Parts: sequence; C-alpha cells; structure tokens
Amino acid sequence: MVLRYILNGWPSKCPSEDIKPYYSRKNELCSQDGCILWGGRVIIPQPGREAMLNELHQGHPGIPRMKSLGVMPTEVRLTGGDGPWEGTVEVFVDGSWGTICDQNFNLKDARVICRMLGFRRAIQVWQGAAWGVGTGKSLFSYLSCSGNELNIGSCGYRTSGCYHNSDVGIMWVIRLIGGTGPYEGTIELNVNGKLGTICDQQFDIDDANVICQIAGYTRAINAFSNAYFGHGNGSVLLSNVHCSGTEDHIDNCGSSGWYVSSCRHDNDAGVACLSVKLVGGTGPYEGTVELNVNGQWGTICGHNEFDLLDADVICRMAGYSRALQIYTTAHFGQGNGSILLSNPQCSGNEDIIDDCGSNGWYNTGSCTHYYDADVVCQSIRFVGGSGPYEGRVELNINRQWGTICDSNFDLADAQVLCRMAGYPRALQAFTRAAFGGGTGPVFLDNLGCSGNEKHLDRCSSSALFATSCQHSNDIGISCQS
Repeated sequence: MVLRYILNGWPSKCPSEDIKPYYSRKNELCSQDGCILWGGRVIIPQPGREAMLNELHQGHPGIPRMKSLGVMPTEVRLTGGDGPWEGTVEVFVDGSWGTICDQNFNLKDARVICRMLGFRRAIQVWQGAAWGVGTGKSLFSYLSCSGNELNIGSCGYRTSGCYHNSDVGIMWVIRLIGGTGPYEGTIELNVNGKLGTICDQQFDIDDANVICQIAGYTRAINAFSNAYFGHGNGSVLLSNVHCSGTEDHIDNCGSSGWYVSSCRHDNDAGVACLSVKLVGGTGPYEGTVELNVNGQWGTICGHNEFDLLDADVICRMAGYSRALQIYTTAHFGQGNGSILLSNPQCSGNEDIIDDCGSNGWYNTGSCTHYYDADVVCQSIRFVGGSGPYEGRVELNINRQWGTICDSNFDLADAQVLCRMAGYPRALQAFTRAAFGGGTGPVFLDNLGCSGNEKHLDRCSSSALFATSCQHSNDIGISCQS
C-alpha cells in the first residue's frame, strides 16, 4: 500500500487520474480506480484489496484504523512510575517500543490500554510526560477509541508528529483483591501513587455501588466488612464514607477525609460487583445473559449445548439460587458487544463461569447474536417442608436470604410465589412460622398480589425492609408439585 500526503483540500490528480468526491462531506472520501482521500492521506490499495476499503470506511471520519493499515501493537507497558499501576504508556510495534502522544488522549483510550494491561479501568490520564519520557519513537497521536476495544490496534489514530515531552501516561485508581475474580474483593485505592484501603465504618451498599461503578461494573451485589476478603495494602485512606449511590467517584461522597482514620486493616471494606446482568426481561431475574470480561460487556452463544447447568452458574453469579428456564435464540432480545463465550460445560456447582470448561473466551466461531443465551433465574426457595414444593418462603435479594411477614398473606399471594418457584399453583398459605422461623432480614409484608402476577415485584407490597415483623410471623406455602 502506498500513502501520499497532501496538505489542503481535495487533490486534482491521483496517480494521473482525476478523482471526484463520492460523498459531499469534505475530507471524508473520494475515489477513482481505487484511490482514496482520507484525512489528508491518499491511500492506494493493492489490487484485490477492495474489502479493506469498506473496513476503512467504518472508522472515525478522517482517521484510518491502525488494524486496517497493518499496525497492531502486541504489547503495552507503563514505565517510570512507582509500580505497575502507573507510568508512561509504551507500546510494542514491529519489533520496537514507542510512545503515544497526549493530543486528544482521553479516558476511553486509557480504558483500552488498561484492558490490555489486565486492569479494570483507567480513571486518571496524565499529559506532558508526567512519569518521564518514553523510549523509541512517538508513534501515534489523536488516538480515537470507543472504550470497548480489546487492543488499541482497533482504534483510529494519526501518525504522531509529537516530541517525547508530550508522552501520555495513565494511572489506575481502584482494584479489588482477594476475591474469586476481579469483580469482588477488598477495595484498594491508588491516591497519588500510594495504595490504601477503606474502613468499614458505616460502609454500606450505596457506598459499594459507587466503588463498583468506578471499577467498571454496573452496580454492587453486596458490601463486606471486617476484611472479609483479607487485608489490603498501604494505609487506611478513608472512613465513615457515606454515598448516595449515584456519585461518579468516591471523592464526591462524604467521609471523614483522606487519611483521617483510626481503623486498622482488620476493618478493611470489600465489595462484590455485578459481573453478569440479565437484560430485556420483565425483571432483573430474567433476560439475555451479558457478561463483563476485562471491562467489556458481551454475550454467550446459546447455539452450542448451553443448558440448565450452565444457567445455574449464571444465576448464582447474578445473586439468585438456580435457573428455572433457558432460551438459546435471544428470546429476550439480542445483546450488546461481542459474543464472548460458546459451549460452556458447567457441572452446575461452579461459583463463576470462568471455572467451567468452554471453547475459550472469544473463540465463538460463526455464532451471531441471534443465538444469544437467555435465562430465567429462581430467586425463591421453600425451607422446612416435606419436599421442595413446600416450606417457609425465603427470598434471595442481593445474595442474602430472608423471609416474608404474614401480614395480610393469602392464597392469591401464594399463587405468585409458587409460580416464581416453577410450580403451577398454590395449594395452601401458612402464617405464624408454620415451618419454623427463618434467619436473616424480614424483607416484605403486605404483598397485595392479585394472583395473576408473574413475579412478586409486580405486586403492590411494602418497600424492602419496611416492616417491624419478627421471624415468628414468617409465611409458609405448599405448591402443587
């Protein structure tokens, strides 16, 4: 391929051939006999490379994609910082290291760099060679990523004319350690290059939601105290954190202030974040499965042997007890992003889908979103009866089991609860802890169901935890098996 630079406007000649714009927008595209003007370059593809032109046209207007031009960084590293979490960005291209210019470099670009490094998400971008100048040449400028790419080679760029004093650097701000995956663990913050933790004083689900959103997830499933996932590193940076849950950074929440804490690491706070979501259903318990892998949301191919055992693991990851039903052709609508996984082979007892056998991440063959896997999860169980069809009613909310108060509980309410558990109808409704008192919170009372609802969240019950009931008033149920 030959690249010829032009300075201004449309060229009058393109290798001895006149060219005219295909599109009215200046500097987007003009072509004749295979010549393209794009962002100040004349691109002359080799014979038989017509398909490449379509790929180029998918890019950012005025900026060709590196992948299209045969430039694909194979490695990335951060240099000059105090640890692997910060430094000047260097990329390895065609056998040598080089840097990225800070012109127009933003958080979306940084997120792709962090994904290549195995970090969750970049929060701070540093310009002007903050960690010193890099090695090699300044390779790229005006990087143009959407934030969802797996490699910056899939982003747009321009060949850099920068000097090393404009090398860009990044620093991650948060990580979760000690859990079963990157979506849960003790919270560690990076503040000006210093690691530290958060004290569990008054730390609750609203605070955890902000932490999870900073880390690149949608929300928190649970908040943990007493160093549940083990001790963190560095100092205890914050205590008495009180967020509303809608803040975009922990800085915007109230607290005792940075470094104002008498806590020890025995009180390190932890979180479990939602790394799977079910979208398109009538409630959060059902929908098309979307997983978050290295900061990218994507789906599971249901075409190749996706079954209830696989769905049990998905439901458990989402905070429910087990799966009731599966669909394999995008029953709740096609998902977003890439198709991340196909042919999972779970026994049903695994904690996360990572622990199941599969064809490997992104090795999904010709599967399309038409075959996106869908699940319906069970968020209810019956305890203390003579079989799984009867007993004390317990709900699973945010990975915690609790009960329902018997205030105004009747057979219409029981019909809905049996339907949620996969049974055709209710035979009897019980009050006053007929199957024994439960443990955990009493979630609800005054359910107010008509009996036709598909799920309890369609009934006019009181708000969660808005009850003064004790476990001596736990409801029970008997369903037709």
